[in-house]
Amino acid sequence: MIWNIGWPVGINILSFSLAMTFSVRLVTHYGTDVVAIFGAVQKVLHFGIMSMVGFTLGTSALVAQFLGAKEFVKSWIAGVHSIRVAGYVMLGYGIVLFIFAGPVISAFFGIKSSMELGTTLLRVMAICLPFAGIHIGSETVFEGAGHNRPMMLLSLAHAWLLMVPFMYVFGITFDLGPVGMITGATIAHSLGGIIAVWLFYKGSWLRKVV
Repeated sequence: MIWNIGWPVGINILSFSLAMTFSVRLVTHYGTDVVAIFGAVQKVLHFGIMSMVGFTLGTSALVAQFLGAKEFVKSWIAGVHSIRVAGYVMLGYGIVLFIFAGPVISAFFGIKSSMELGTTLLRVMAICLPFAGIHIGSETVFEGAGHNRPMMLLSLAHAWLLMVPFMYVFGITFDLGPVGMITGATIAHSLGGIIAVWLFYKGSWLRKVV
């Protein structure tokens, strides 16, 4: 039982880590300065994501308890609450980053050219933060239900059928440069969030027996 619950989560995390590593490899196409800027942007984004995860962790336990007690309406309400909180928190964080992208990036770089590119990349990535939030909020619900395979499959598709290909196509194939590459990642993350909510509303996690 524990193995059946745990191995999809492990593959999910492994897939995401490998995809992020590969994304850095794609960014190296533009040189070490852009890699440094990309790394700084990712650190800023992950700060908000990890803060948001703290808001949703409790929801996983609530979903598990309500499902165990066969309180399906309460489970649904807890799930919706998880997604809304995650989405609103990341929306607020995204707005702050979009407005103050310049000062945030200036804390990492003192070179004007790096600051300009970093500000642009951070603003582009900030657009997808609400979608990343609802993705993680949905994922938390599935984890609470012990129904991790759908999110594992979504993670694989998100990483290797959306994010990596979109970054390559927008950045290299369309020759749109670093901004195009990050735009591709932003579109992929946004689509991942939309698909995650769709999976949530399908309700398979409500019928899962652990």
